[in-house]
Amino acid sequence: FEHLVIDSGSTDGTVDILDEYPELDYISEPDNGIYDALNKGLKLSEGNLIGWLNADDKYAKGAFDSFVNAYQQNPTCNLVAGDCSTFITTENGEQEVSRRRFSSPESFEKGKVDHSGTILNTCLLTADLINRVGLFDDNFQIGGDRDYLIRIAASQPKLTRIDELVYKY
Repeated sequence: FEHLVIDSGSTDGTVDILDEYPELDYISEPDNGIYDALNKGLKLSEGNLIGWLNADDKYAKGAFDSFVNAYQQNPTCNLVAGDCSTFITTENGEQEVSRRRFSSPESFEKGKVDHSGTILNTCLLTADLINRVGLFDDNFQIGGDRDYLIRIAASQPKLTRIDELVYKY
């Protein structure tokens, strides 16, 4: 597994924390927004299955095992997707607010993007799919992830859906 952290040159102590984890690779420099930062990470990534998180999100326990197992069972797929949980942190820990399943593979492979169920961060994409779709359009300030998802769907990927929680938003 490869972990890359793209930091926009924050001054909140992030780099000090990252320096405590020599197994992490990171860049800390100004960027032109989230999509520029994501593109930096995509360009640096050397893996075959690639995903990303935003600063306040996380993968569910066991998500990587689920992703890898699904991919190994379906090695011709180029996108593996699971379910998403929206949570809040309370004094008692995490509280799930909602849970959403990723769109049906059949619909997505035909180019349909379901607004309420197609969540890009629940996916790992193959490097080949990313090369085919290209990078994020960093002219967007918001909505660039939706644009990217539509471009992925338009490429008619072969999707494998995991019926498990993989991503926490």
